[in-house]
Amino acid sequence: MASMDRCLVTFFGDGDNDSDTDCQSLTPASYSGYKSATTASVEISNQSADCFKPQRRQSARAERRRLKRNSKSSYNTEEDDRVHSSNLTRSQTMHCSKSCGELLPSSLPPENDEGNIEYKLKLVKPTTSRLEHLVTQLKWRLAEGQGQAVYELGVEDNGVVLGLTKMELNESLRTLDAMCRRLNAKYTILRERQIDNGTRKAQEILIRRLPNDNIELVESRLAVLGNLDAGKSTLLGVLTQGDLDNGRGRARLNLFRHPHEIQTGYTSSVSSEILGFDARGNLINYSGNRCVEDILDESSKLYRLIDLAGHIRYQKTTLRGLIAHDPHLVMLVVSSVTGLTDMAQEHAALAVGLQVPFIVVITKIDLCDHGPVLASVEAWLKATGNKRVPLIVQTKDDAITAADNIFQAGGSVTPVFPLSCVTGSGLSLLTEFLNVAPTNPQSRVGLGSRHLQQQQQQQRFAQEFCVDSVASLCGSGKFSYVLSGPVLNGQLREGELLKLGPGVDGVFVTVRITGLNRNRLPCGAVQAGHWASVTVCLQLEDRNWGSHSLPRVAESFARRGAFLIPLNSHPPAVLSFSAEVALHCRQRGGGGLSGGPLRHNQPVNILCGIVCQQAIVSNGLLASASASSGLNSSKRRQQQQRRIDCSVASPVQVHLRFAKQAELLRPGDRLVLRSGHRLLGVGRVLQTNNLLES
Repeated sequence: MASMDRCLVTFFGDGDNDSDTDCQSLTPASYSGYKSATTASVEISNQSADCFKPQRRQSARAERRRLKRNSKSSYNTEEDDRVHSSNLTRSQTMHCSKSCGELLPSSLPPENDEGNIEYKLKLVKPTTSRLEHLVTQLKWRLAEGQGQAVYELGVEDNGVVLGLTKMELNESLRTLDAMCRRLNAKYTILRERQIDNGTRKAQEILIRRLPNDNIELVESRLAVLGNLDAGKSTLLGVLTQGDLDNGRGRARLNLFRHPHEIQTGYTSSVSSEILGFDARGNLINYSGNRCVEDILDESSKLYRLIDLAGHIRYQKTTLRGLIAHDPHLVMLVVSSVTGLTDMAQEHAALAVGLQVPFIVVITKIDLCDHGPVLASVEAWLKATGNKRVPLIVQTKDDAITAADNIFQAGGSVTPVFPLSCVTGSGLSLLTEFLNVAPTNPQSRVGLGSRHLQQQQQQQRFAQEFCVDSVASLCGSGKFSYVLSGPVLNGQLREGELLKLGPGVDGVFVTVRITGLNRNRLPCGAVQAGHWASVTVCLQLEDRNWGSHSLPRVAESFARRGAFLIPLNSHPPAVLSFSAEVALHCRQRGGGGLSGGPLRHNQPVNILCGIVCQQAIVSNGLLASASASSGLNSSKRRQQQQRRIDCSVASPVQVHLRFAKQAELLRPGDRLVLRSGHRLLGVGRVLQTNNLLES
């Protein structure tokens, strides 16, 4: 490449072949003056300045003028400007320019009828019937994006950016404002492009619906992974509290839950906080003496930030929190001081194995040069087997491009954000990314196979709630418990009768919902996507439990891994199942994870959603998934008796049996196998053997 001011990434196909991916990105040689260029090239928004109060340099204005002149000369041809921000397919390219500022690309991919992105050439004085059609169209796009849509004004359906005159643009914005008022929504301008020497303009507009109440406010779950001392809790503290860190860990104190965490500075449990954005894109956190209720009332988009431990001693807690919360996005935090450690590589490989899109945040750039760490992160992302496309975010335009592409092409695009929690450098780019990123990625067109397989292979119950933690209510009624966990499907209301289980002998028991809480506030109903606390009263007198005592029976139902499902459903309790697993072990010297042993009759720990139980590798298919069909029974038996050692590219089929009691599993469920502190592999359930059907 003649210039390092531009990052060119080429996609060929779906990345199944290692030789099909050609990634070129910024090299360490281009990072001289990177920090000053990043600070100068982005005009920090008012809301980010209020939240983080970053220190500005005296030469920032001169640097912005210089970069503005460079950006004008960078857009001479359409070929250099093309940004494919949705549905990346064979031979498509994505450009992210270091000096593009907030300019809209001169060419976009053709409009897709699916998804939440709409192209409009102009919206000038529509008739009454035309306005009704436009409102219906906007309603569809908002539904596709779970309350968030992107409109490209001045763009034809084929993606050509023609622009609008000043009068046409003002009329179009007035029409768009009328459409938004009809649907209780607001819009904000993300970026624009001047055409024909400024006589015409095209704008990219973000539209966000205002929720009628807290029940309609959809959460996006973001899990934070990384090695110890990487700055995970500090980063979340800065984002949620709105104050910069003092360099000695002051910002992280509000996220710690135990005294020993404050003393050591290490997270040992799973904690979560909320972060919101209003319809205008302003950051809503605890700054300004806000409480949880204020954040919920002011936000039209909500994030649940999940802080996970980085110490190997608490790896079980980290894996449990990651699988149980089923995040839409993972944030991998890497310190520029310690670099990309083995634990950070293991966490990244776990996200790749679970097919969860993730971003990389390089912290502590105020302490040392982060160029070598950035180069090592890029090398790991582009390594064989990972097939990730690094996208270095240095401007607001890069942040918007990253948000448009993070859930596209199977989630192979991985944005990288260098920042400092002490000086505030780079924080505005991360918040801009979180603001523009799709609200509910499960409905985003082009999402990888993870959610598509789950939607195709398993049909959830009309109402489904999974229990993550249990607390007994002493003195408030016989066998009353508070169950905390995610609502997987449907809506739960106070006073409803549901089934809870499986418990003793794989059966379910009737319970009544006596109370609901969400975000530490009481509510009348919760729906899919919410993390809630449900107070239930077990009705154990309806069945004869034989020799089992009622307290012991109640504990077998009110446990972690149980489900709340409709009263008229007949769920199968699963005691044994077969799964396809890609085995892993830590590879010293970098490169991620590969290879791992698994023996017949070996005890392993299963993490499947909320379910966490020990299982035994029993007689079954223990061959490579690609070659098991060609093995006869004698060779299969021989293979069962010897150790299996295979790589990530060669998954195996293994038969497992729960050691304690039956669980509720379905084909397509994602699972993680571990032994002690060692990660054995990730995979999915292929077939279940039902204990009984209640």
